[in-house]
Amino acid sequence: MFIGVAPATGAVILFDVSPTLAVAVGTAAGMAAMTRLVIAGPFFAAPLVGSDGFDAIPAAVLASAGAYISRPRRSTAAPAARRPRGGAGPRTPAQAAVGRTVGSVWSWGSAAAFEIRLWNSLSAT
Repeated sequence: MFIGVAPATGAVILFDVSPTLAVAVGTAAGMAAMTRLVIAGPFFAAPLVGSDGFDAIPAAVLASAGAYISRPRRSTAAPAARRPRGGAGPRTPAQAAVGRTVGSVWSWGSAAAFEIRLWNSLSAT
């Protein structure tokens, strides 16, 4: 979060924008980039800026989406120790899939499960 807020304060100095906007945008972008949950950033930034920062929430949503999209893609290649030895090529479709580069590991199901667990842990107290 603080990594996202620090560059956003540059906009306060250079472009004379509201510090509330910088906090909301930086928090949402940093949270989305680190947790890989697009909706977590605005949900965290909204209570942080309060009712005075209601106008900053759309910018936080855009910053969260931009941070998620600009994240580098991850490779799912198996380490050298686990790669199958021998033969000229993969023998099964599972072996052929090893080493492909795919998008992020995030899915709607994993995000929903995380949000449900978070909601249940907060509502249980």
